[in-house]
Amino acid sequence: MILLKDLVELATNAILNAKQYSVMAREKLTLERILGHIRTFVPETVQRIIEKNPDAPELDRVERDVSILFLDLADYTRISEFFTSDKVSFIVEKYFSSYLDVIYSKDGDVNETAGDGLMAIFQGPEDINALNAVAAALEIRRRTLEINDELRGIFFPVVVNMGINSGIAAVGMSKFSGIAGTRTTFTAAGSVTNLAARLASAAKDGDILLGPETARRIKDKTTLFDRGQMHFKNVQQGVHVYSLVPA
Repeated sequence: MILLKDLVELATNAILNAKQYSVMAREKLTLERILGHIRTFVPETVQRIIEKNPDAPELDRVERDVSILFLDLADYTRISEFFTSDKVSFIVEKYFSSYLDVIYSKDGDVNETAGDGLMAIFQGPEDINALNAVAAALEIRRRTLEINDELRGIFFPVVVNMGINSGIAAVGMSKFSGIAGTRTTFTAAGSVTNLAARLASAAKDGDILLGPETARRIKDKTTLFDRGQMHFKNVQQGVHVYSLVPA
């Protein structure tokens, strides 16, 4: 009787342990799926920082040398009005998926995407981050023409305008708190970022406009066109602007 009782107890514990293991396994799988979805919204730099030190990740803003690239799809409003929302989503995803691959391949991080544009941050030594940003811009231009050819007769050609600026920016997490809660984003803030955005807005017909510091860093590596002084909103002084010569 004692042996039978012990066996029953062992069997009961085994069943309970098996159920607990099954529940834990399902919960782990669910958590991994959730993290997989969340990971697509988190810049790779942030992922690396958290993986390196998960207990106390160093995400506070620090001043770093960066090159910032802004990209805008020209005539996005016309595209939105001409095509259905499904087709607009297809167009944006088709082009932007290719752009993201390019940016990540050049050690950049995508900070923001907003319908017709995106912002990318390139870190590292000053000569390297500028070259990476410029190389990404040139490859994005090439990929755009390639996809335009692929979709010829289905959609009208897409034109991408870009602006790049280099220098010191405050890089890290920014928190925005409100009634609905707190939103955190990884960004690079400051005048360097502001000018990069202004350059992208001023670019036309597929231009890639460069701020003077970016131009200085890469002038011996590629051919530049001197665009002279330009004036931008919320930038007090005129800025000497350059553009990348189309291949």
